[in-house]
Amino acid sequence: MSSFAPSASLSADEEAALKAALQTPGLLRKLPAPVERDFRRHYQSRSNDLLRRYALPLLILNSLALLPVYLFRQDSSLIPWLLFGGAPMATALLLLAISAHLPDLDDFLDVLMSVALFACLLAALFCSMYLDGQYFGNFSKFLTIYVLVASFAILQEPVRMATPVSLGALLAAILLAWAAGTPPFWLEVVYYAIVPLLMCTVTGYSMESSERRSFVQRRLIEREAAQLAQMHAEAEASMRQQRYQAEFLALIGGNHSLKELFTRTLRFLVEHTGAQVAAGYHLGSRGQLRRVAGWALDGASQQLEKKELEPGATLMGPALDSGEMLQLRQIRADYLNVDLAMGNLPCASLLILPIVLAGRPLAVIELGKVTDFSPEEAANANAIRTHLAYAVSTANAREIALRATTA
Repeated sequence: MSSFAPSASLSADEEAALKAALQTPGLLRKLPAPVERDFRRHYQSRSNDLLRRYALPLLILNSLALLPVYLFRQDSSLIPWLLFGGAPMATALLLLAISAHLPDLDDFLDVLMSVALFACLLAALFCSMYLDGQYFGNFSKFLTIYVLVASFAILQEPVRMATPVSLGALLAAILLAWAAGTPPFWLEVVYYAIVPLLMCTVTGYSMESSERRSFVQRRLIEREAAQLAQMHAEAEASMRQQRYQAEFLALIGGNHSLKELFTRTLRFLVEHTGAQVAAGYHLGSRGQLRRVAGWALDGASQQLEKKELEPGATLMGPALDSGEMLQLRQIRADYLNVDLAMGNLPCASLLILPIVLAGRPLAVIELGKVTDFSPEEAANANAIRTHLAYAVSTANAREIALRATTA
């Protein structure tokens, strides 16, 4: 069975238009352009599915014409009817039944159905006019009605296609009948062709309008479901973020030294970001950086433990100046290597977290990874910056007070 997926989610204006269409039936024929395109694809897909389901039964029903062919085989109108009516209709139905089960023709079934409708209706109408007054001429008048019912009610071809095609077949049959010297009696044509066509058009219009209403209702339900799912996902994400931050606050709670505070923070970040190497730097009163903690640093990096660095001379300088998290993906091979048992491995991605409070930089953290940080991992790292800034500020004040009392 054909599947259908909406081309895009509804906008607020489209949602309002669909709700208005449900309140005013006339607006169902004036859906927003994207929704109208989606509906037409949906309705055509539905018609294709009906064709696959009923093409063979319709072909079998058409074979019932063999019964009158056998019973009235001596009738003089049989041969003309077989040539101009029975054979074209059987051929069109057979080819349509075969096409319905060929996947490569799925996108062209609407065209093939229109061609088959034109061929069958033209054959039935022409025989009705050409053989008027004879048995198979009268038989063809019934076939005309059967073809219309099958197209509009069973296969449910779109009215915008089926009705013009039927009118075209009627006009072509009249012209052929005139050319053959058997002009039809207009009143009979009205009763066995025009009136059934009008009735089938109204029926098809009603069925399509009902399907439009169902389609619009489904689209609105899908939008509401998507909105509820989004709200649920946002609520869950908010709860996870709150639990995450609460876990970090519990970890750094207490009167910790700067070294202990950064050691705990690095361990927490490594666990929640997948970083393989990390370093924490404190910005002193003289505006220089000093490493106070590290994680999985190689020997060369550990030598920088007591060395003071100028921020502008490091990769951390731009992040401290902007106060925003920075992710770098082009790093020199010897910068912040990961120390593994098999040797050192360069970082492929570096995440720099400036710790800033009220526009004043206090510290900075570097996280390295041999692969890229995912958006979720980067968000986890960024979420603790404010809490860490308050903790660093408190630790700074505590150290200043401690130096003042011991001076």
